[in-house]
Amino acid sequence: MEIKKFMPQDHFVRCTIYGWSWVWKTVFGGTAPKPIFASSEAWLLSVVSTLGYAPDYVNITTIWDLQKLYKFLKESEGGEYETLIIDSLTEINEIIKTNMENTLWRGLQIKEWWQISRKIKKIIAWLKALPMHVIIICQEKMVNDEDSIAQIVPMLNWKNATEIAYMMDIVGYMYLDKQAVRHITTDPSPKIVSKDRSGKIWRDASLDFSDWVSAIATLKVGKEKVIQGWELWWGSGDASSVPDMEDSKKKKNTSAKGVSKWTPKSSAKSNTKIIAKK
Repeated sequence: MEIKKFMPQDHFVRCTIYGWSWVWKTVFGGTAPKPIFASSEAWLLSVVSTLGYAPDYVNITTIWDLQKLYKFLKESEGGEYETLIIDSLTEINEIIKTNMENTLWRGLQIKEWWQISRKIKKIIAWLKALPMHVIIICQEKMVNDEDSIAQIVPMLNWKNATEIAYMMDIVGYMYLDKQAVRHITTDPSPKIVSKDRSGKIWRDASLDFSDWVSAIATLKVGKEKVIQGWELWWGSGDASSVPDMEDSKKKKNTSAKGVSKWTPKSSAKSNTKIIAKK
């Protein structure tokens, strides 16, 4: 086990952007450094017309497509890409739902909706583990709480619509004002789901994700620094075999033969090929 000092220089930003269809959420994703799109909607024309370049993307039609892309990016440590954009998680949620209905030949029951919710949480957990920036795009919907107070949330099933806030660093709501000017806010509000863990983005944020990365870098975050480490008395890394403190004291003056420091296994380089369409 190692105790580390978190100095978040080179921190990868994980954020969710949600809003209505015409607010250019995909364009915002296109402003990220070296992006690759996991596109379930193929709405990339706005990136070409607005930003002037043709983005790389992988077409997502099943959950297995997303898993293969995740494996490629994890094993290649991002490869030539620095940002993954999921466009959109709302549509991937619908793909999972449709596949389950086609398999069952009926509408979904409560337990199946719960299974979809759990799969979406697993997807978010995968993405957060990638060594790169991650932008999750969602549509919006209106819900009412127990007091009938209306709130705008990401369009996801069950509690995922609100719980996505604690899973991500930043949740931004993108909207058009009365003059059709685009805005993103991460300012906490009872009327929308939003947050900014960095404290650097907040209200009326930049419409360029690269500006967000630069702003967060001013926190002077750095690589993790090990401040203390222990050699473990077991070689398997199995927590069930951890000796108690008295047993450790008895072994203090004994030979260290067989003692090994537990470290995560390094991932092997992948031979998987992803064909990027341009």
